[in-house]
Amino acid sequence: MLLAIDVGNTQTVVGIYQDGSLQYRWRVATNKSHTSDELRVKLVPLLASEGLKLDDVRGVALASVVPALTMAWCAAAYRMIGKDALVCSAETAGSLFEADYPNPHEIGADRVADAVAAKALYGAPVIVVDFGTATNMEVVDADGRLSLIHISEPTRQAEISYAVFCLKKKKDTIIT
Repeated sequence: MLLAIDVGNTQTVVGIYQDGSLQYRWRVATNKSHTSDELRVKLVPLLASEGLKLDDVRGVALASVVPALTMAWCAAAYRMIGKDALVCSAETAGSLFEADYPNPHEIGADRVADAVAAKALYGAPVIVVDFGTATNMEVVDADGRLSLIHISEPTRQAEISYAVFCLKKKKDTIIT
């Protein structure tokens, strides 16, 4: 089993993948002051609620936009399964990720994951709209390079409508 952890500013989503598909998922509030011990104490009952044990977890993948919790989750993962977590970033994505951005290491893990997954699933070009705490768009051009767009609240609807319009113009695009 793979333990997948997506740490956002507001919520953290924890999932278990088995045989390449998501089998279990939990959503909990993100608390930036949690220690690795508190994270472990929070996780174990979630697994137990589905009859799962830590012994069954073979790896941990972590995407975090909360730096204080990245290290805490890494420490928790190591203490739980004795292995380092694979942390999603522009650096760890390697050749899967190319950004048209001056400092790619500053790009959030959520945006890296969005771009890599969209490109893998749908090919390039592709546009991803992420309705998180903030609304972001990741635009992967035909060459596979990422451009980033942040949408402020007042302009959110107009920008998203335009993105959907552009996608609908492309004949073979699937919108999910």
